[in-house]
Amino acid sequence: MSSDTSIDVGGNTSINESLLEGEINGRGWTFISGRAKPSTVNEGKYSFAFWDENVADPCDQFAMGSEAKLLGFFPVSVGTHELNNSHNINFAFGSQNNISTDGRMVITEIIGDTIYGKMIATFDDKNYVNGTFELTLCE
Repeated sequence: MSSDTSIDVGGNTSINESLLEGEINGRGWTFISGRAKPSTVNEGKYSFAFWDENVADPCDQFAMGSEAKLLGFFPVSVGTHELNNSHNINFAFGSQNNISTDGRMVITEIIGDTIYGKMIATFDDKNYVNGTFELTLCE
């Protein structure tokens, strides 16, 4: 894991080992469920979605989660994925989209249909997250 980054989430550049949480649009946000499914627009990448509510079937094509969510396109591979113009996190709130290229996502392991990882990302002082997650891998 790289620790050389300009990110400053609460003065922290390391990824917390607690559940992914932070703020989206200035409101407290805590990860509950999410998915990674093959992208229909970015060949070879997966569409990642992180929600602050329990979605019964995250692989359902119509599952959208709550109004406040994190979205992004990443390869499904173990390792560190630095945020940049190709791999970024969208702090989505309703029709508002704040694209962050500041931070990183680490996929620590993939077991069956579960992706385990952690992330730190920030757009501004009202849009930032830090912590661990488990996503459902949809094929």
